[in-house]
Amino acid sequence: MLLLLKCKDDYPNFKCSAYGDTREWLDNKRDDFEKYKNILERKWKHYKGNLQSTNAKKSMNDCSKWSKEDWENWMKDKGFDFMNQQVQSWLDGNKKKYDDMTNKHWSDWMKKKRDDLDENEWKKKEEKRESWTKFTDAKGKKHTKKYHDEWTHWNGDMQYNFKKWYPDFMGKWLKEENWKTWVKEI
Repeated sequence: MLLLLKCKDDYPNFKCSAYGDTREWLDNKRDDFEKYKNILERKWKHYKGNLQSTNAKKSMNDCSKWSKEDWENWMKDKGFDFMNQQVQSWLDGNKKKYDDMTNKHWSDWMKKKRDDLDENEWKKKEEKRESWTKFTDAKGKKHTKKYHDEWTHWNGDMQYNFKKWYPDFMGKWLKEENWKTWVKEI
């Protein structure tokens, strides 16, 4: 089966190209994450439009009477949790885009290779279809696992990056006494 051999020969080229595209995408998203942290810094200067959830409001009962120490404790605990939820939401949105991109790489390559088949030959030989299915299933599983592992590693890096950045952000937020703006806005 000549086409299957061509597909097997071409698969390393596909892998290299798809990997290059996803690495570039992840590198760009790493830069976007830095920009996103700057957006969070600006956003967290104000309460309005930032923490409108019921849980956030409940956690801030009588906050107008809080001392700087109370605000520091809130930022270490609840503030971290709320910001982490925002970061996780950003990461989840990008995970969907990443999955869509990697799945599209695979389906486009498979479709192109499948379209290269002579339809009459394809219909005549069930064996070709079985070989094709076996090949694409095996490679598809490898493809999915590889890009899942890439995402898991990248996502872990971004979570670490956030956790490392947050104490500096919190210190700056407390030093600038941004809670005073929040109390006025609540």
